[in-house]
Amino acid sequence: MYDDLVNVISKYEKKGSFTHSCVNDDLILRAEKKLNLSIPKEYKWFLKKYGHGGLDGIEIVGVGKNGRLIFVDYTSELREYGLSHNMIAIENCDEWIYCLDTVSHNVVMWVLKSETYEVVYNNFIDYLTDRINDAVENI
Repeated sequence: MYDDLVNVISKYEKKGSFTHSCVNDDLILRAEKKLNLSIPKEYKWFLKKYGHGGLDGIEIVGVGKNGRLIFVDYTSELREYGLSHNMIAIENCDEWIYCLDTVSHNVVMWVLKSETYEVVYNNFIDYLTDRINDAVENI
């Protein structure tokens, strides 16, 4: 399921593109408890495989090299500005933030302090594939 995506990333990844953090089930369980939600399996896969980062300026929020739960801190901060408690913030694009809906598993665009979410991808893998392909086109 992930082979094509992994191949593209492997081809274009440079040193430092991703943190490749040591993420295990205990760390993910701790994040789920802090956020009081269940993380979709596709995002768990990303966290375990890549940690945090992206290609050519795309930065998907995840886990730092030191094990810091960056996505938990960022999501918690955005909850203070109205982010729904079933969302995980996964990428800041300045005008909007990509968020993963942990109920529907859709990826949505959200504008800070807004109450509306626009579904832009059916799942995290569709989002990641599209964003990585966008990055590759610009390399």
